[in-house]
This record gives sequence, C-alpha cells and structure tokens, in this order.
Amino acid sequence: MINKIGSHLLTWPRPVKRVFALSVDAILCCLSVWLALCLRLDTWALPMGNQWIAVGLSPLLALPVFVVLGFYRAIFRYAGMAALMAMSKAIVIYGAAYAAALVVIAMPGVPRSLGILQPLLLLLIVGASRVIARYCLSGAY
Repeated sequence: MINKIGSHLLTWPRPVKRVFALSVDAILCCLSVWLALCLRLDTWALPMGNQWIAVGLSPLLALPVFVVLGFYRAIFRYAGMAALMAMSKAIVIYGAAYAAALVVIAMPGVPRSLGILQPLLLLLIVGASRVIARYCLSGAY
C-alpha cells in the first residue's frame, strides 16, 4: 500500500508536489494551533470566536516564510540534516512573527503563550511529516 502511494506521488510533476507540500503544511499549521489551544486551555474543543483568527493567521505567516527560505526546494526523500536545519530556522523566524502578531493584536480569548507553544508543536509536527515522507518515499519501509 505504501509502495503504491509512494510510487504514485513520485510520478507527479515537481510543481504539483510543491503545491501538495504547501497544502499539507497549511493544514499542519492549523492543526498545531488547535493542539496548542487545547493544551493551553486544558480542554479538547474547537476554536471559537477570535481563536479562528489565530488559526487563520498561522498559515498566512508561515507559508511565505517557508517559501522565501527555500523550504520547498529540498527533495524529501533525500532530505537530511541541512533540510532539518533550514526547517528549524524557518520555524524560528515564523514563531517570532507569530508571537509578535498575537501580542500586537491582543485578541480576547487567545492566550499570548500560544505564540510560543504553537511554533514548538509546528516544529515537531512538520519535522515528523518530513521524516515520514522520507521514510516512505525512499523505500526504507
């Protein structure tokens, strides 16, 4: 099953693969905000009110930073330590921008600590997605 999916993904043209990676990262950004809210507020609930702004702000800030820093130029199945360092750098820059935006906007119902917790979760989730992609696409499974 993994072999079929992996071989199918490898046949896609490079721009389609990049759009797919961008889409996955946008979803992971939103997911990490939700997880950070759940951890911070100590409850499993969907975002409400202003929290949706924090969810939407994440991919709006993260994806341009990722693109500018060359996050999508690496080939996942060959990605190594250099790609991990580039990802870490991109998420640190994004995290500073996200935390600053949350402090400046100061929305009721959105904890400021989300600006620290969410980028950490995003680093873990995006890093895990890259490791899984490398594992599946390199044929190491």
